[in-house]
Amino acid sequence: MALLSPIGSAALARALGDKLLDKNDVVVMNAIPGAESLRNPGHPRLFHIRAGDKQQIEKIVNHARTLGMTRLGVLYQDFVMGSSGIQVAQQEASRTGGIEIKGVKSATEAAALTAAAQEMAKLGSQGVLIVGAPRFMAEGVAALRKAGVSQSIFVLSYVPPGLVVKLAGIEGARGVGIAQTYPNPNGATLPLHRDFHAAMKAEFPQLQEYSNFHLEGYLSARTVVEALRRSRDKEISPASLERALHAAGDIDFGGFRVNFASGMVGSRFVDIGVIGADGKLKY
Repeated sequence: MALLSPIGSAALARALGDKLLDKNDVVVMNAIPGAESLRNPGHPRLFHIRAGDKQQIEKIVNHARTLGMTRLGVLYQDFVMGSSGIQVAQQEASRTGGIEIKGVKSATEAAALTAAAQEMAKLGSQGVLIVGAPRFMAEGVAALRKAGVSQSIFVLSYVPPGLVVKLAGIEGARGVGIAQTYPNPNGATLPLHRDFHAAMKAEFPQLQEYSNFHLEGYLSARTVVEALRRSRDKEISPASLERALHAAGDIDFGGFRVNFASGMVGSRFVDIGVIGADGKLKY
């Protein structure tokens, strides 16, 4: 019926290149990550709930501009997600004006990342955005701090705050901004929180704290179920799910809305959380 939240830009790019969604009767719900190259042109059976890298990077560039920055560095991984990310940052900077983007490319090896961080430090940017796989971004924070970069650092939503703290230490992680594509999974103000926490406590009572990925999986599953509930087809199939997702219109989960009526991306929600002195993400 559906493959929920598959992970990995390289794997998804290969799946599209090999036309697996044309050869097999299946819908993909909420691919991770959100590289623009996987969304444009995308595929009619590849649905995305989370706001993509493009929306996250645009939010960070505009946030930096709001903070008064005129020079933003971009440390990006040498693969599809990184190269796409630097292009988005440059395009958004050109659109908004008043902020200059300088990029430094790096491989994932420690020596390469150290050299790239040192090069970035020499640029004298007022802030740095890191774009790449989660581990690369977290290691990038540690490398930049070791290189003497004390300015604001931003990463995309795939990075768990705990990983940044583990690799960069509490002081190195403090103040790092992380784009958020969902509400606080540990919040208590929305009907979504009540439903999500109840479901998690029923199935995983040993968990005391929830991550964005927990909430993301939950919303992916609920989106599929809700669309099928609204389907007018007598039989359930990938084709009926595809039709139902587009026909469902606005699906409100109590503080987070998904809508595939006009395209393959259901949400454009982006916020920025900041790692505090206690190593926890503050919304």
